Amino acid sequence: LATARNQGLERVEGDAFCFLDGDDWMQPRRLEVLVSRLRELDCDFLRTDHVTVTGSHRALVRAPHPWRERVLVPRAA
Repeated sequence: LATARNQGLERVEGDAFCFLDGDDWMQPRRLEVLVSRLRELDCDFLRTDHVTVTGSHRALVRAPHPWRERVLVPRAA
């Protein structure tokens, strides 16, 4: 997976990109929201919560850091 992602990164031409695995689902307009947040926070990277689904069970998985809605020094986070 890392090799495929690295090859893809070599071909990125836009201002932003997003990793989405083959078994993932992204809600409509999610990329638009992520790009908007990148601009509003004036940052280079977003870490977001996600939902896992096993059968009919859904669980929210929070991003591993408690700080939200603020830009951090990458090495501090």
